[in-house]
Amino acid sequence: MTTQRLHITGLNKAFTLHAQGGIHLPVLDTLNLSIDDGECVVIEGPSGQGKSTLLKLIHANYRATSGAIALRRSNDEWIDVVQASEPELLDIRQNDIGYVSQFLRVIPRISALDVVAEPLLDMWQPNHGDKSAREQALSAARDEAKLWLAKLRIPESLWSLPPATFSGGEQQRINIARSLIRPRPLMLLDEPTASLDKANAETVVELILALRSTGCAVLGIFHDTEVRERVATRKVSISQLRSAV
Repeated sequence: MTTQRLHITGLNKAFTLHAQGGIHLPVLDTLNLSIDDGECVVIEGPSGQGKSTLLKLIHANYRATSGAIALRRSNDEWIDVVQASEPELLDIRQNDIGYVSQFLRVIPRISALDVVAEPLLDMWQPNHGDKSAREQALSAARDEAKLWLAKLRIPESLWSLPPATFSGGEQQRINIARSLIRPRPLMLLDEPTASLDKANAETVVELILALRSTGCAVLGIFHDTEVRERVATRKVSISQLRSAV
């Protein structure tokens, strides 16, 4: 029996280019999509058709112009991301939606180890005012982060350095580790293997298949045909989504 995780209906997004005299630029028009737990749905289509925009709307980095993004949360309650308040969106990002973007954005001087460990701290720190609890949570989070850094072949010599100094492929692996270290029921992947070599791309494929096996719903964009074929349970074009029901 399948269980729906995400149900998008009538989604629209347009940008207003204020620097260009207020030009109205429609990007997504009446888009519909549903995703079940354990699926990996791959979005296909030419560049510039709104694939990345869709992921950003689900994660609420962008706010939709209209329509609904109904998400079944970890506690099985439904919420419309489009109508959610800022505190609700923060909670959703922490507990319900993971997002691997195309670019790693972190505080410049934070070490790679702490960048990857950070998502676990809210989950493992039961009392923010208790110094002992904070230290224990940080130690446990760092231990878990070390496992992920090793899994994604980040040399130990780099763990204490800020990721801003890393190569593009190393930054992307930090991005993946940071996003996947904390389990969430919905994972959004925007070209996660774009800057990776074959061995590291294979590791990411294995991680995606492992996510599916736990029941996580995955929505992704992949430039690599081989990766796309291996991870997808269903492929849809962005143009199909505009007429789907």
